[in-house]
Amino acid sequence: MSPLPRDRVEQMLSLLQEDVGRGTGRHPVTFTTGDAARLAEALGPGSGAGPGTMPPTAFCPDPLVVADRLGLPRHRPLPHLLDGGTTWEWLAPIPLEEEVGLEASIVGVEAKRGAAHGVMFLTTVEVTCTDASGGVLARSRGVSVSYRGGRA
Repeated sequence: MSPLPRDRVEQMLSLLQEDVGRGTGRHPVTFTTGDAARLAEALGPGSGAGPGTMPPTAFCPDPLVVADRLGLPRHRPLPHLLDGGTTWEWLAPIPLEEEVGLEASIVGVEAKRGAAHGVMFLTTVEVTCTDASGGVLARSRGVSVSYRGGRA
């Protein structure tokens, strides 16, 4: 596979950088006591799930998947994708039987050159969970790696 020309890489990166700041707006979600009970039963002790509480990752088990489900448009310039990892930040408990909001946005883009796979574009997607007044309860960030394969 022939290397991508530098100007083509810069063009793709510029296109991806246009996505930074793009978001979905707030999507209302309500976690129920039934949701919490099912998770506690499935996950068991040590999971953070228990009577009346949601485990921390319940609002966003995978930010890349949740962002797609919320309708976040984003470019994927190369044919292959990898999950580049996920982090979570919890600031307050996720309430049950109360509406919270989920919002996805693109917060960063960068290009890297790998020895085996050539040029790779890393897009960071953030999903934020807010209470009714807009206070942030939790955040999750996921990195999507788009690559061509072979050397580039």
